[in-house]
Amino acid sequence: MKVLRSHILSACAASTVTALVVGGIAWAAVPSRSTGQIAACYKTSGPNKGELRIIDHQAGRSCSSTEAMLLWPTHDLRWRGSWSRKTVYAPRDAVSYQGSSFVALVATEGITPASGHAWSTLAGHGATGRSGPRGRTGATGVQGTTGASGTTGARGPQGPAGATGATGPQGTPQYCSAFPHTGVDWSLPGSTPGNGCNFSGDRLMNVNISDANLTNMNLNGVDFDSDDLAGAILTGANMTGAKIDGAVSNLTAANLSDANLTDADISGGNNFTGANLIGANLTSANLGGDDLTDADLSGATGTGTATLTGVIWSNTTCPDGTISNTNGTSPQSCIGHL
Repeated sequence: MKVLRSHILSACAASTVTALVVGGIAWAAVPSRSTGQIAACYKTSGPNKGELRIIDHQAGRSCSSTEAMLLWPTHDLRWRGSWSRKTVYAPRDAVSYQGSSFVALVATEGITPASGHAWSTLAGHGATGRSGPRGRTGATGVQGTTGASGTTGARGPQGPAGATGATGPQGTPQYCSAFPHTGVDWSLPGSTPGNGCNFSGDRLMNVNISDANLTNMNLNGVDFDSDDLAGAILTGANMTGAKIDGAVSNLTAANLSDANLTDADISGGNNFTGANLIGANLTSANLGGDDLTDADLSGATGTGTATLTGVIWSNTTCPDGTISNTNGTSPQSCIGHL
């Protein structure tokens, strides 16, 4: 349709029909004498959609209900270049806008050519053409020659020997350097009670070292809070001043026989169920609130100075060898049998 408009405009703009006589009937001038425009109708539907016919609009002719009207100016066009919102356009001023050309029908400013009644299309932009065929792939260029290798630089002189460093401290025996984990073996072959691996003052909080072997270790002042020591072997360990208080730790079935727990704070509800404390030194130790169910304290020493407030006694073997449930105490305990 856009191409058809352009062709008709070109033809009509080249000449003016002043009078047309057919069969003795005189028709009014085309284009209009007052506006210089050519009027035409084109089909908007049906099998002849797009078909165009010229009408004498000045004489009152109009388009049918299945047609739309087109108007073209034919003279005194003035080309104004690209349309600008700030420019005032007079009738018959022609502009370009978004690939199409338009002519002003009335004086206008700020109204885009593609909208409103102030403009008429001169020529619409054509449809995008199809993509051309893909060009052939160019030939591979010739490979350039390899550049020459650079010469090897001269070897620099050898620097002077550095001074001998100081002798480092004695390393920890490999038996004592394993990372804390279930079943870790920190026992030192040939050691005596309290003189094995030295962890004095260390913090071993919130670790799982259940079933670990800590035989004869020096654990003086070590913090074991919230540890899992179930089944751990602490035979002969020096736990003087050790701390297992503040949170419940698990020492179920732990073996603390002959361990030194002097001044140790192992209170706070720790679980010593089934623990072996045979021969342990409990001088001034604090076991307040701990669970000693089925624990064996046979031969334990220093119990007379130990804090035992709130201890759970149930089938506990007392230091004198009696059983808390059958030794006649009320309530059942090892008090009086220490």
